Amino acid sequence: MKKNIILTTLVGCLAYIILASNASGYGRAGHDATGASGGGTGANGGCSCHSVSSSIAVFVELDSAGIPVTNYHPGASYTIKISGTNNSTATLPKFGFQVSCVAANSNNAGGANTAGSPSCVNAGTWGTLPASTRISTGTFPTSIVEQSAAITATTGTGGTGTTYVESIPWTAPAAGTGAVVIYGVLNAVNNNGSESGDLSNIAQTLFIYEFGHVATCN
Repeated sequence: MKKNIILTTLVGCLAYIILASNASGYGRAGHDATGASGGGTGANGGCSCHSVSSSIAVFVELDSAGIPVTNYHPGASYTIKISGTNNSTATLPKFGFQVSCVAANSNNAGGANTAGSPSCVNAGTWGTLPASTRISTGTFPTSIVEQSAAITATTGTGGTGTTYVESIPWTAPAAGTGAVVIYGVLNAVNNNGSESGDLSNIAQTLFIYEFGHVATCN
């Protein structure tokens, strides 16, 4: 129940945190909208709500040479990909996003963390970032990759079936880290200069397990 409350709060505030639909497409820096830092709206708190819709299907995955995987080799190179599809009738030609990856034994998957006092630990390191992306400058401990300007849809012109994809190079953490969790949110925007009409959604958290690592119970 506690986790559901956190996720409901998060989804209700996603779009403004991730990407205000203005001419430049810049997001509101300093907020973790992925939920990895706990508390739903990031360590700095506060938000203004956009429309949220299941019509925007959002997924995160870990790719090895273009193939989705559910395990990682310590120190190996991968790509974390976030993708979305516009299944609505709205015209949404651009998008923004956030992705984060934390150690599973430190994340807030159980709803234990609260805004302002997260206990998450980054897992792995980011590689060279694609154009129009950046590391967020927030004060929360999680390293979050987000858009630095509105990104043009990957396929389509914004209508039904338009897709939004961004891939970020990622190097797996050291041996013994154990499972990691990938978080992601995406906001598809109409670029009309306001938040009106934009649609966002959160990806289901993705657990990735370390090859050869045996989990222990306390």
